[in-house]
Amino acid sequence: MKIVALGDSLTYGYGVDRQKAWPSLVASFLGFDLINKGINGDTVLGMLSRFEKDVIKEHPDILIITGGTNDIIFSSSLTATKLGIVSIVYQTLAHRIIPIVGLPLPVHPASVPEIWSEKIDFNMVSAKVEEYVQWLQDASSIMGNRVIDFYHLFYEDAVSAGKLFIDGLHPTEEGHKLMADVVIRKMSEYELY
Repeated sequence: MKIVALGDSLTYGYGVDRQKAWPSLVASFLGFDLINKGINGDTVLGMLSRFEKDVIKEHPDILIITGGTNDIIFSSSLTATKLGIVSIVYQTLAHRIIPIVGLPLPVHPASVPEIWSEKIDFNMVSAKVEEYVQWLQDASSIMGNRVIDFYHLFYEDAVSAGKLFIDGLHPTEEGHKLMADVVIRKMSEYELY
């Protein structure tokens, strides 16, 4: 079994040792070839532009795609992001690869570094991410594709202490362990191993 994890910093493992990022933890546990194609700061349109090189040329059985928060941070518009996700999902299916959509993490605005929050309204980002996650769930239901819910895994912490976040956006090592656990559980539920 070969898996590609396509995403942004949540997939790359920003702020933690790469071996402790959720894709590495999942690969170690399942013994699968799991290729981490996360890029810090990437957007869904960026992922779409590198889809051929980072996904198709790898010939995976499964694609886990997680992204959208950076799109909101940098543009606050979701239209292109939604179209990008739909395009990635359908291109994945056309290549006989199983797509799984990862719902991005919520935002903990109080933990975001001041240098970032001086320029960006992270309360607005938080609300837009929530709106986007609801759309992803609805669209995934319509398209019939599988979902891994990272959002609700972190939601309680995001509205309280924010202890699972390094900086209000990125998970700690403990957060990555939780993400790996939910991926492994969902892979089993979906009978993919």
